[in-house]
Amino acid sequence: MRDCGGCTLCCRYMKVPETNSPEYEYCGHCTPGVGCQVWEVRPDICRSFGCLWYNQEQIPESLRPDKLGICFELPPLSRVMCGYLSPDRPDAWKTRKARTMIYKIMQAGHPVVLTRGPGTANIIFAIEGWEATTIMNELYISHNKCRTIENGCS
Repeated sequence: MRDCGGCTLCCRYMKVPETNSPEYEYCGHCTPGVGCQVWEVRPDICRSFGCLWYNQEQIPESLRPDKLGICFELPPLSRVMCGYLSPDRPDAWKTRKARTMIYKIMQAGHPVVLTRGPGTANIIFAIEGWEATTIMNELYISHNKCRTIENGCS
């Protein structure tokens, strides 16, 4: 596994009940641009988060979420790749690097849903055979299945 370095994008948008951290605000244990101050004892929701860049060492450093402006995750039990846009860069998905990354994810067989935050519409990139309603249903179903598993995925 790699080191997050100064990337703290997941610490900003995730809702972490154990730390009373609301969505789209930095967790109280995060030092922005530095990292998690309780990494070794971080909550299960943080441990189970599947950051694509963190878990796939072949993805270059230039596509680290804080540099790209998007943190990608394949949620447990889902075929839909989620991308969380940095609140500071809601148009990051329009860059050439981001579009290339999205295209490669789609080539691998995953539709992509980008989230910009509360009160804004998701951006959906469908692949052949998938429609927007199918994609959102898949995310809803996988989220509910996951909540019933004892390992604490969210």
